[in-house]
Amino acid sequence: MKPPHRYRRRTQRVALAALATLALIGAARAEPAEPPPLLLVREATELSVTGRGPWVIEVARRLWRLPTAGGPAEPLTPAGQWARRPQQSPDGARLVYQALVAGAFQIAISNADGSEPRIVTSGPFHHLTPAWSPDGSSLAFAANRTGRFQIWLLEVTSGELRLVSSGSEQHYDPAWDAARGRLAWVSEAPGRFGLHAARPGETPQQLLTSSLPLRAPAWRPDGRVIAYTALTPQGPRLQLAILSRPVVVKPLAAGESAAMSPPVWLDDRNLLYGADGQLRRREIGANLSEPIGFEVALERPPATRRVPRISLPEPATPAAPLLVRAARVLNAAGDGWLLDHELLVEGGRIRAIGQRGTLALPAGVTTIDTGAGAVLPGLLDLTLEIPVGSSDTLGATLLGYGITTAQLRAGFGPTALDMAGRWQRFASGPRVLAGTTWCGGTLPAGNTGILTPGVLQVCAAASDPATLAAAPQSIERPLWSAVGLAASSGLAHAIEYPGMGLRVPLAEAQAGNTLWLQDALDQVLAAGVPVIANPDAAWPAVFEFAPDLLDSRQVRALCGDGACPAAVAWSLAGPAARAALRDQRRVLGRFVAGGGTIVAVSDSPETPFGLGLHAELRLLESAGVPRTAVLAAATRAAAAAAGLDADVGSLAPGKLGDLLIVAGDPLADLRALLAIEQVIVAGRPMQPAGPR
Repeated sequence: MKPPHRYRRRTQRVALAALATLALIGAARAEPAEPPPLLLVREATELSVTGRGPWVIEVARRLWRLPTAGGPAEPLTPAGQWARRPQQSPDGARLVYQALVAGAFQIAISNADGSEPRIVTSGPFHHLTPAWSPDGSSLAFAANRTGRFQIWLLEVTSGELRLVSSGSEQHYDPAWDAARGRLAWVSEAPGRFGLHAARPGETPQQLLTSSLPLRAPAWRPDGRVIAYTALTPQGPRLQLAILSRPVVVKPLAAGESAAMSPPVWLDDRNLLYGADGQLRRREIGANLSEPIGFEVALERPPATRRVPRISLPEPATPAAPLLVRAARVLNAAGDGWLLDHELLVEGGRIRAIGQRGTLALPAGVTTIDTGAGAVLPGLLDLTLEIPVGSSDTLGATLLGYGITTAQLRAGFGPTALDMAGRWQRFASGPRVLAGTTWCGGTLPAGNTGILTPGVLQVCAAASDPATLAAAPQSIERPLWSAVGLAASSGLAHAIEYPGMGLRVPLAEAQAGNTLWLQDALDQVLAAGVPVIANPDAAWPAVFEFAPDLLDSRQVRALCGDGACPAAVAWSLAGPAARAALRDQRRVLGRFVAGGGTIVAVSDSPETPFGLGLHAELRLLESAGVPRTAVLAAATRAAAAAAGLDADVGSLAPGKLGDLLIVAGDPLADLRALLAIEQVIVAGRPMQPAGPR
């Protein structure tokens, strides 16, 4: 992904409207009313285009009129109405698009300026990607009215509806051939995809078969070539199917991540299409495309993130007073060191921090002198799972990676409750919080007295149930819409990247399917919601960007002298998985560069306990995130995301005495974060697992 416009801070953040309106009521002059601040979107995660100029484009769930030469766009559909995949009628007088109505996509027709919209389909079914017939009398679209997606035809005047395609496959994305009156569509079956064409009522001809998903066909005006998008291992790519015998396939634009919407043929040699979040015009055979810039002004959502504060309970049996002296102590802001300092922990909490030898010490204090070591807050892992059959030594394993607070995913059972109770009684593991909520989920009961209830809500998709219901398959799960709704809903305390509402194994991901572009990034930034890096990337991040992590003593204890099985598996991963990982790294880097907050999690046991958290931190470092922000992702930022920042996440008087003592300087070299010499939880020295 190489967007033509760099993601600049002024673009990412907010453009404040400077004009005020002046209202006269009788002879009285009212105070100027300032319009709400705006987000100026110049790069769209979801982008489609239609028309002959001026263009109609889809950006951020709305339709907009864009001047032929580009520039500021005017809205055609209102905010709050979900409108997608517009197509202009052959005479230019009408628009058709899909609109979300009561949890299902219906087909809507309006005038070309967006006025007088009317819904022409009904029922609890999804009606997708409408296309005008060449004479403008009927519409073809995909719908799941029979239980699977097939192609349907609607006579606009009479309302007569009839089925065009049949079979056991799913059929999507109809497109009309203006020259011969044929319909083309794509088919999808497990491991098998195709491109078909037929006149309505005739037997379909299979033009193309592929092992790659095909989307968004568009006929050239002469009916001899079809442009479409193929989900290749390198990402979505525009291709041409030349309808000779046999059909010849040629790439149209190498290196561009195509939008999942049909291009517009301007004539037999030129196309207008979306790629890398931009509109582009390209002549067939040309090496370069011409960008057509757009600017869409969206109301800036209010900062909605309100996380309840949790007060962690005091230790049941407070440890004896403890004095820790160190060459370096991480300051409260987490961005530098207090040199030659000491910390006094009493009653499980930090009572004072000061220059070495300056603190008044209580009787019976135990002193730990770390020499040249560094002291930083214990790490937090906010999404992990304790499987049935886990050993009690799991607590020591987590401590061996510096984790002093762990929050379980939703759905934990008796095993987790029992183990957390033993860790608490015998000081043999980190403190444990009740499970994460996934926007609308509920926590299991019965944890009173054992687990502190957690409040972190993670939205992997939109928190609006109707939006979730309107996502019948991955190609119709709009990333911007899901991310935007979750960010502005007030329900999300964090959003998981990639935010598709699906947990997509990275080794199976198609590059480009999970990208956030400027519009999605801005929406999350404006709402002030942290992003949780995709934990599925933990092992791959190690092997791609931080292979030295495999030499840590913790990983050697995990894998022994042989290769870790996951390392072997990743070595066999294809280019799609590697490209998806690079895309994720790029997006996370842009998000932090825009002022966003990242929270690292492990999602263990999907990745090995403890290691997954450090792998996420190394992924962030490889994305260019400053080490202070990387460290914060498992300390200050993680605590704030979970409402725990009054007690943990930083070193300051009054906070719990969760300390991690390491050899070296993690702000200079993250490898020092695993050079663990001592772990202290609530003032109690622990014995972490792993070779010393």
